[in-house]
Amino acid sequence: MKTPYDAPLRVAERELDEVRTAIGAALDELRQIEDAAASLRDTMARERAAVAGDSSLAAERFFVCARERRAQLATACEAANERVETLRERAIECYGARTAIGNAAARYRQEAERAAAAAEQAALDDIAASRLVRLRRRRPVTARLAS
Repeated sequence: MKTPYDAPLRVAERELDEVRTAIGAALDELRQIEDAAASLRDTMARERAAVAGDSSLAAERFFVCARERRAQLATACEAANERVETLRERAIECYGARTAIGNAAARYRQEAERAAAAAEQAALDDIAASRLVRLRRRRPVTARLAS
């Protein structure tokens, strides 16, 4: 049964799907940032080991750039975490709205079914009452008084 809530329900479901997709993309971005940070840590550890073993290597410039990159990755990671949290909050709101609209649609359907059942019962009552009236009209008055 169609309800006036069907269109808003579809919109809410689409919005929730969009938020889910955005959360997935944000989580992928966060994983990439974390992978890049881990790779940078590994590279820095290898460079430290190489420099420690050979004093003729000058790696100061590498470590300055690596620290800057690590700071950039930390900032990007914080921003990505905030974006994921914001999207999760939005998903909670979208889910709540979808649930509320779905509940309203269910109540509308129940009310429509209840009204249809009441109308059907009223029609059956009218039929039964008209039959009773016809039967009483057919019976003679004396038969009615005797009973």
